[in-house]
Order: sequence, then C-alpha cells, then structure tokens
Amino acid sequence: MIRGSTDGVTPVNISLGRIFGISAAAVALTVLGFTAQAQMKEKAAPKPPACGKIKDEAACKARDNCNWTAEVKDAKGKVKKKGSCKAKPKPPACSKVKDEAACKARDNCTWTAEVKDAKGKIKKKGSCKAKPKPKPQPQKKK
Repeated sequence: MIRGSTDGVTPVNISLGRIFGISAAAVALTVLGFTAQAQMKEKAAPKPPACGKIKDEAACKARDNCNWTAEVKDAKGKVKKKGSCKAKPKPPACSKVKDEAACKARDNCTWTAEVKDAKGKIKKKGSCKAKPKPKPQPQKKK
C-alpha cells in the first residue's frame, strides 16, 4: 500500500456522506414530530359549571336545566336564606308513569293499552314503556 492512501475515500465522498446523514436525521425527526403531534388528543370543551356552583340569578335562569330559588327574608327585611341555583329534577322513567296522557306527552315513551277478556275484566293494565332505540343501519357497499 501507498502511504497516506484512503482506499478510494476522498474528501468529497466524506462530505457527501455527512450531508446525506444529516438530511436523513432531519427527515426522521420531522416525521417523528408530526406523528407525535397527530397522536395528541384535542382537549374537549370544558363542561359548564354545576347548577349548585352558580351564584348569579341571571346565569342560573339562562340555563334550561337549572332553577333559581329566591332568597328568604324575615319580617324586618333581614336575609335568612340566600338565593340559590339548583338542578331541575329529572322526569321519571317511562315505567313509572301511570297516566296515559302523561305517557303520550313524552316523546321517548309509548303507551300500551289495557287488555280485557271476553267478560270485560281487565287482564293486563295499560302501561308506559320506553321506545326502543333505533338500530344503526348497516352501510351498503358500493
């Protein structure tokens, strides 16, 4: 061998290798950055405060699921109990409704008529039941 020989590796080959190596590393880091960003979930919008946390009458009345209870004063005009915001009670389940008109007034319930035998005696009382939820339709293949 000749002294000082680099076995076919020239300074140009070395600098091209470094450039390609640096470029490949930059591309890899960019791809990893985009992948990590895609995996991050967006934060959901914050829930509104519970009715019990609201102290303002107007804010409480603006919400349809809250009721405002007025403050109570004694004969002298001194406040005995402050006004407060409370959640409205949920309507009873369909199975708890015993009145046909009340059942039909609700859009998520259905009334089943009473069943009588041949003599006119009631075999089964009328009842209110929840409407079944519609099943998702399978998508047709194109």
